[in-house]
Amino acid sequence: SGNQRGIIMKKVHKLGIVLLGLCLLAGCFFKPQITKEQQNNVATRIVRNYDVQEIEFVDFDKNLSTGSYELVLTLNNDKNKETIITIREMEFFDESEGELFLNPLGRFKDLKRKEIITGEVDLSSIKIKYLGEK
Repeated sequence: SGNQRGIIMKKVHKLGIVLLGLCLLAGCFFKPQITKEQQNNVATRIVRNYDVQEIEFVDFDKNLSTGSYELVLTLNNDKNKETIITIREMEFFDESEGELFLNPLGRFKDLKRKEIITGEVDLSSIKIKYLGEK
């Protein structure tokens, strides 16, 4: 019966490895999602702090090694104005209020507003290309 237990343990061990592999594989396929409303909140934060005409959301993913979320975007259809916003908690995207600095700071200095917009921000004049839109 000792040998039989060894065979069962090997099968359980193999099954565990297969399940772990599937979980890691699933992590590659199931990207985190960011809603259109959350993208609008990010756009609002950007418009509060920067004078932009166009925002394109390029990619959104979770960095598996740091656990942070990374949102890639481009401003004014200019590849030199591409940046990654890295945040720890998804709740950050639920707010349209608050500071948002684009890095590297020097790259976006020419777009930085002298006066931050407080209160309502009108996004209707900003061209926004959301994730998943062609």
